[in-house]
Amino acid sequence: MLRIFGCRDCGHKMRLAGSRCGYCRAPKEITQRVFPYAVSLTVFLLGVALLLAG
Repeated sequence: MLRIFGCRDCGHKMRLAGSRCGYCRAPKEITQRVFPYAVSLTVFLLGVALLLAG
């Protein structure tokens, strides 16, 4: 899997999954977690569906 984020504490490259750095166990920032992206995608898709249905 592609490692796209860097840990703010140690600089280790991290994946989107997980809530902590795999190297130093520091918590990830909220923007580096899956949940905000999943919610944004769901809201976007619902908006598109409502626009197409209306």
